[in-house]
Amino acid sequence: MRLDDYVTVIARTPEDRILLVRQFRAAVKRETLEFPSGHVDEGEDPAAAALRELQEETGYTADRLEFLGMLSPDTGRLSNRMWCYYAEVRKMPQAPPKEDGLEVLDCTPMELIEFVRNARFDHALNIAALFLCVARGHWNMASFSSI
Repeated sequence: MRLDDYVTVIARTPEDRILLVRQFRAAVKRETLEFPSGHVDEGEDPAAAALRELQEETGYTADRLEFLGMLSPDTGRLSNRMWCYYAEVRKMPQAPPKEDGLEVLDCTPMELIEFVRNARFDHALNIAALFLCVARGHWNMASFSSI
């Protein structure tokens, strides 16, 4: 089955906090915590989609994205891809999120790992993107030993 590609952005603020969005997801009938994410429009470059989704969902922007990798969400059924990015962000003046129903949150990297551990952050593809971020050196692996 062919679905649209999508992007996810692990966004870190100058205060060393990670941006998350909380939203109700009808498929699981509850609110979820996720990284800013969304679909790549037809003909759109995935990096441009990542910057657009970051701004639309959080009100933040980034001067540069680092490509972390591309994941295949479900190789047994789907042919789409998820493009994963890391960004160090800056807040745009008076730029609230453009999407209704989203709440922007932030946490420390270690709080995020604790959210994963206690299943508050349980979106499997976002956890895979987090692992790509760790593998690219954006977290010190020694800091995980305290968890």
